[in-house]
Amino acid sequence: MKEADIWRTANELIRDYGVDAESCARLRADQLRQEGIPEDAQEWLRVADAIFALKRKIPGSDDALN
Repeated sequence: MKEADIWRTANELIRDYGVDAESCARLRADQLRQEGIPEDAQEWLRVADAIFALKRKIPGSDDALN
């Protein structure tokens, strides 16, 4: 999967599954690994990592940066 596809898929999963998006992507990776398709499983782990990055809180002006 191209990098742009990773981020597009991550955004679609967040839109469709909200707070459960990351766990859905990790579950799909586990399913693919069990089916013997490790390359595709790795792609879904990349999607899960992108979801995690997108969900992180970006510090605002009121947040301390220690």
